[in-house]
Amino acid sequence: MKKLLSVLFLLTCLLVFGQKDYQKVRVYYNSQAELSQAIKLSQTEPRTFKKGVFFECEIPKVLADEIRNAGLKIEILEPNLREYYDRLEKEFDAKNITSSCPGFAFTDPVNYKAGSMGGYLNYNEVMSELDLMKTLYPNLISSKAAISTYTTFENRPIYYVKISDNPQTEQNKKRILYTALHHAREPGSSQQLIYYMWYLLENYATNPEIKSLVDNTEIYFVPVVNPDGFAYNSTTNPNGGGMWRKNRRSGYGVDNNRNYGYQWGTTGTSTNQNNDTYCGPSAFSEPENQAIKWLCEQKNFGVAINAHTSGKLLLYPFSYATNMLTPDDFAYQMTSAEMVRHSGYQNQISAALYPASGDSDDWMYADTSTKPKVFAFTAEIGSNFYEASGQIKSTCAGMVYTNLSALRFLHNYAVLNDTSDFFISSQNAQFNYSLKRLGFVDNQDFVVKITPVSANISSVGTPNTHSGMTIGQTAEGSISLNLNPTIANGEAVTFKVEVDNGNYVQTDYVTKYYGTVVNKFSEPANSITQWTKTGKWDITTSQYVSSPTSITDSPAGNYSNNTDTNIRTTSAINLTTAVAAQLEFKARWNIEKGYDYVALEISTNGTTWQQLCGKYTSPGTTNQISGQPIYDGVQTTWVKEQIDLSNYIGQQIYLRFRLKTDASTTADGFYFDDLYVRTILNASLATSSTPIESAKIYPNPTSDRLFVKDFEKFKSYKIFSMDGQLLQTGKSTATIDVTRLANGIYVVELDGGSSVLREKLMIKK
Repeated sequence: MKKLLSVLFLLTCLLVFGQKDYQKVRVYYNSQAELSQAIKLSQTEPRTFKKGVFFECEIPKVLADEIRNAGLKIEILEPNLREYYDRLEKEFDAKNITSSCPGFAFTDPVNYKAGSMGGYLNYNEVMSELDLMKTLYPNLISSKAAISTYTTFENRPIYYVKISDNPQTEQNKKRILYTALHHAREPGSSQQLIYYMWYLLENYATNPEIKSLVDNTEIYFVPVVNPDGFAYNSTTNPNGGGMWRKNRRSGYGVDNNRNYGYQWGTTGTSTNQNNDTYCGPSAFSEPENQAIKWLCEQKNFGVAINAHTSGKLLLYPFSYATNMLTPDDFAYQMTSAEMVRHSGYQNQISAALYPASGDSDDWMYADTSTKPKVFAFTAEIGSNFYEASGQIKSTCAGMVYTNLSALRFLHNYAVLNDTSDFFISSQNAQFNYSLKRLGFVDNQDFVVKITPVSANISSVGTPNTHSGMTIGQTAEGSISLNLNPTIANGEAVTFKVEVDNGNYVQTDYVTKYYGTVVNKFSEPANSITQWTKTGKWDITTSQYVSSPTSITDSPAGNYSNNTDTNIRTTSAINLTTAVAAQLEFKARWNIEKGYDYVALEISTNGTTWQQLCGKYTSPGTTNQISGQPIYDGVQTTWVKEQIDLSNYIGQQIYLRFRLKTDASTTADGFYFDDLYVRTILNASLATSSTPIESAKIYPNPTSDRLFVKDFEKFKSYKIFSMDGQLLQTGKSTATIDVTRLANGIYVVELDGGSSVLREKLMIKK
């Protein structure tokens, strides 16, 4: 008995104290052979990659020592992972995760809550959330049910639920699958799924798009694929930080994301039971994998997202071999690019990181012997296995657009892009647009129409119908827009744009300004005499839009490492008499993704600078300026960047482009050409005596509350997202609480009975 107690005590100590031995490391490599050797020695999969230079992962100290002893260069980034996670919590600053750019606007679900495991829900809490969803929305979500008769090695079922308009009944609808927690130490994967489920349930009654998607789809969720491993981490580290990855087969476990049948056991996996990527004794040997296989075979899913953490990536097949493209690679490129449009995640083929066989996506997509093809994606969410508790909700919110896009793609779906000018200079104008099909449904139509919102629009043209589009195809269109002859210089022209895809209508609001355009700053990029620079910024003849030159950061070749240079306008640009202003320029770039960047910045005093949001900017990573708009990655063709400068009307401004690089990997850099600050001047600012025209909402931007001048002249107010979703409504009052609204651009509508006032509102916290 004493011997048994001693063994139990030793095992308990190993469970409780073993996590302290984990370190966050960076392993450098100079060849594919060194990379393969390093991954094998680390006995896990890399979390962050800088291709051709290093990867980062979290491993026990003993394995870090083995890598060093093998002669590979290793840098210890965090010697104690537990202390690192504690420090993340203490040093977290909410300001660092708040983007200044408008994006996919929505409010946090009311029922979303943090969990007890360092802000994450533990296993029992996830199950309780599923039960609560059923209690609150019994007609939209099924009771949790076990996947067939499969149970884990610790005798737990693998549960699923379904969201639909008739969830207890099997119907002939398109189906999508969302999974999480293949790997036990990735609670963020399940957390964001719970957040998204609450989003769907709570918005069903008020958002026409959500209602249509839920009504026409059976949406399946498996929030915990690996319940044993997840529960184990909750036991050893109840406050978060548990590092167990695999399931709990015989105590050593199998990697559930190496146990699927397609190309099982061939690459990027291990036959060593102690390795984190152990693939198991045979394909589908594990009950968790058998359960997912059975579910896919029974339900015939069209699309799937398998959620993991971390790395801020969206991956798609193939994973088992490098340079192996699927027959649907173009469709994957197009759809994945849209899925990451608001998150800043990198979309790429899985094997571009490293080959790994037996994963979920390859099997779901490629094995059609017992089921149809599934367009499967893997989302690597967030920056760490365990983020600071204050970061978690923001990370969850950042995945909603990705998850919702996958649901949209299951149906007939297209994305509309406004290609017309920011300003309208003629009373007989055109609204020009491009329409890109991204849904996986063939032989369906799209109908595009516009509807006047502002009273200065006299008529609009007939709708356009687009038929026979293939996935990824872009169609161009134009609809006439006729303005009243009495329209004044500087008036805002607002209209609603609708795309009817046959199931529901996608809605957006567009505002443009009428008048004579005056360029307050013109730069044809033939010299830099209007600029002050640091570093190598200059003109170049190697690339341009308008002959013979453009301006770039490194005219003689690639930019340098460890660089922080800029080029800024020498003199202020005067917007004091403008009533509308826009910055426009052409650009192209090749900048190391995720590490180096160019930021376009604005200043009103020439000293303090703020990054500007553009059509082509993306949120910076923690290696750049976290959450703020930057240019990185590869844009091989020239694009027209357009930026609204309305927030700087009445002021003088300076502009600058800033290049910042790290210690390794260089590229061609950033080019710009034909840069103009365009304005409309001399509009009449006099107010009318009518109640509607004398009204005003302020401050704008705001962070928490909005004041309404002459509020008593209105019956009610409504606040819409830019895609037309009603987010908030109420009786007209002097003060409107907008604390629940996320950063972004909204439309405020004040109903005066006989007429309605609509104004754009920016939330900036």
